[in-house]
Amino acid sequence: MKFLGIDFGHKRVGLAVSDDLNITAQGLGFVHFTDICQFIRHLSQLIENKGITSIVIGNPVNMSGKDSPGSRKVKDLAEKINKELNINVNLWDERLTTVSAQRILISANITRKKRKEKVDSLAAQIMLQNFLDHLENNRQM
Repeated sequence: MKFLGIDFGHKRVGLAVSDDLNITAQGLGFVHFTDICQFIRHLSQLIENKGITSIVIGNPVNMSGKDSPGSRKVKDLAEKINKELNINVNLWDERLTTVSAQRILISANITRKKRKEKVDSLAAQIMLQNFLDHLENNRQM
């Protein structure tokens, strides 16, 4: 099984992919989100080219753990992807992944302009890595 991680944003969507053993997540950059049909076509190509078998989409829940206004959009997106591409889609709590990504980039002295280019992909990578770590921890139990 190979996972594609998606950090969905209004303008940009960060992407990450797991390695073949599901040990690590690597960033794939970001795509500009303009149209759901175009985005699904892009995902279809990624799925084919990278051998993706399952998708993990970050669910932007509130700090309390309850759904946020963005959660409904993400759930709708997950349903459309599942329906159109016939692939398993998992929702995963993405609280503070963007904050973590910003802190990592700032501590690495990345300029503000470069951070803007990298933050979405790094947030997707952090979210997917958390998901992979969860899978590994559950296997060990």
